[in-house]
Amino acid sequence: MKKVSVRFKYLFGIFLLIQIQFKLVEYFSELRPESYLSMWVDQYIPFWAHAIWIYIFVYYVVWIFSFFGIKNLDIVRKGVNALLYGVLITAPIYLIYPIWMVRPDLSILGNGLSDSLVGMLWQVDNAANVFPSQHVVFVFIVGMMMALAFPKWCWLAYLYVFVVCVSIVLLKQHYVWDIFAGLLIGYVAYFLAFKREKLLI
Repeated sequence: MKKVSVRFKYLFGIFLLIQIQFKLVEYFSELRPESYLSMWVDQYIPFWAHAIWIYIFVYYVVWIFSFFGIKNLDIVRKGVNALLYGVLITAPIYLIYPIWMVRPDLSILGNGLSDSLVGMLWQVDNAANVFPSQHVVFVFIVGMMMALAFPKWCWLAYLYVFVVCVSIVLLKQHYVWDIFAGLLIGYVAYFLAFKREKLLI
């Protein structure tokens, strides 16, 4: 029971920190001039509303499982440290050089549940601070936590990272550059926290 309480504190604490920094950098980014960083390939990536299910629900289900399903508490603790490093690296970048995303107009959304969820997401999450993708930073770290905890199933962890990255660009939440930068920073944060652990590839 004590271990469950500790895991809950880890999850709640890092989630609260992420939300606070998100709102703070979002506020300050709106005071800065808008900049954009799209790649040529971005114009060929279609918008797909159904990717919202991967972007939100698959993302958070695995997050929660990583905190309570991994038996090795040391992996969880180091994972929290890695997530913290990810915040400390990305937040200053957002404040210094906020990059904005050009999203489709809300009028393209239909009446389905997926479209409604995308509309809600775009209303609560402005199009600022997309480079690097913090979503990708976090999903990379969580994926590596899962790979270390369940080495025989590490391919599922890498698949998780891949499909979430794909969902991000399909929802027009990020540019392709943001994904690459997020993966790089995710690796740096992972290395700082785990150091002697090796990626299972």
